[in-house]
Amino acid sequence: MTSVALKIAAVTLAGGVVAVGVVPALIDWSSLRPGIERTATAAVGWPVTVAGPISARLLPDPGVTLGRVTVGAAGFERVRLDLGLWPLLSGRIALTGVELSGGRLGGGIGLDGRIQLGEIFAADGRFDGGFTAHGRLSVGGVELPVEAEGGRPGGGATVPVRATLTLPGAAGGSARIEAAVGERQAHGRVWLELGSLARALPGAALPDLPLTGEGRLVVTGEEAAVQGITLTLGQSRAGGELVAALGRAPVAVDLSLRGGSLDLDQAPAAPAPAPSSPAAAASSPAAPAAVPPLALAAAPAAVLRLPLPGNLTFNLDLGAESVRWRGGMVRQPRLNALLDGGVLTISRFSAQLPGATGLDFNGQVTVEADGPAATGRLRLVSADPPRLRAWLWPGGGGAGSWPASARLDATLEARPDRLTLAPLTLGLDTLQMSGSLTWTEAVSARLTARGLQFGFDGEPGAGLGAGRLTLRGPSYAEAVRLLAPEYRPGRDGALDLSARLTADAAGPGFDDLSLTAGEARLIGQIRFPADGPPRARLAGGEVRLDPFLPSETRITPLARLVPRPGGGSGAAAGE
Repeated sequence: MTSVALKIAAVTLAGGVVAVGVVPALIDWSSLRPGIERTATAAVGWPVTVAGPISARLLPDPGVTLGRVTVGAAGFERVRLDLGLWPLLSGRIALTGVELSGGRLGGGIGLDGRIQLGEIFAADGRFDGGFTAHGRLSVGGVELPVEAEGGRPGGGATVPVRATLTLPGAAGGSARIEAAVGERQAHGRVWLELGSLARALPGAALPDLPLTGEGRLVVTGEEAAVQGITLTLGQSRAGGELVAALGRAPVAVDLSLRGGSLDLDQAPAAPAPAPSSPAAAASSPAAPAAVPPLALAAAPAAVLRLPLPGNLTFNLDLGAESVRWRGGMVRQPRLNALLDGGVLTISRFSAQLPGATGLDFNGQVTVEADGPAATGRLRLVSADPPRLRAWLWPGGGGAGSWPASARLDATLEARPDRLTLAPLTLGLDTLQMSGSLTWTEAVSARLTARGLQFGFDGEPGAGLGAGRLTLRGPSYAEAVRLLAPEYRPGRDGALDLSARLTADAAGPGFDDLSLTAGEARLIGQIRFPADGPPRARLAGGEVRLDPFLPSETRITPLARLVPRPGGGSGAAAGE
């Protein structure tokens, strides 16, 4: 070959390389959009649209990039399809990989990942090879690793697929799927394994036991369902069904779960120590199983806080016969709710709590920047409030037996740093009150009963144990009748009481006490020690007792306690 021929061959080869590398970038691939959408729709069984740009390249690795791809109710910002070079040169199209970016699967769930394919040929939408996939599923800002594999053995009618989703957090665990995927349908099973319910939901006083679940998976072009769900927590079982309508937005999901007698107080059995010898094993009594605390004492774990997605409609129907929790029995708990447009509407949450207490709530729950918020109406009727208090605040002590019955009907507004009941109606035995209650770092209450106005402004962090209280009204007789219904004094008058409620080692009491009842006025301090009768230090002017006694009992002399020197007024001091 002459040098001229060699030069011509070199120029021709170089031109071919340039053409292969440059020409694809100059072609308007958008003209292939209808064919791509038609072929992809036939292959996956759901409508596929490509709204963004389409580009392709041949070297160094052939591939096609699609922008803004929608598959049914899901969408992707970018989809890259990798093609086999040698099959392409021989006139065949073989997929070797798929890369997904900016995925939106519906319900606030995102997906980014890479699918590595074997010799999978796009012929009549049939898959004639195997694949492996790895990626990240994003739920509420939390990334969950995903791995999957599958293939069509011998070119059969179905593709066996296995996928694993790793759950985050200290509890660990995973969700697994094994299914046979055919044309527009899939059948298989799903499994859930959670290492510890207590570590998954720290601070909720739940058992440190693994939670497992499984069910039958059925997927068609119209819906995906997990049937015959069985959830197991120790010796407790619950069952139900989950159904999701596919191919439309918003995605509609129905979840129904029912349980019998669930025990959230059960503890794992302690492993028995290995005996040192057969004789020792025979003679040693079995050690009792250790019962760990329900709340974790270790460093606080990260809490998974899921947002309420805006493009998902979720119907919840949850219930059980009874739930043992915190040493008490909650009977007939039931939740009916709808999640739509990012708002969870609770049509009814009801339960029978300890203390013969009925609880009902309906309202709405949203998730804002600072956390979840709830509004709604709360109703509570208790035939045994002391028992209810003992269950809610175990070890509180000193709760007493009053009241014997209680009723609460209030509009509730709850945020992470604030709880408000306003307006509220509160009944304690025969006493009926109305007003408002706010609980932030401190408690603030405003209540009215029988013309009396009660106020309390607690100190931050002290709950109801310390704060400034007031009691005012046109009749001190009405105030006394709250404790002694038959009280009828000879005369009546206005009441104005203010004091600082305290609780310390000396017992609860009232400091900075100021009391005006009719024409009488006292100031001082009262203590209620646990080991003796009340003690008081009071001072005041002239106090007439006859207005406070029944009309048939009259005391004519003035009551003068310790006289003050040099004045006509008197002072009273006693202990």
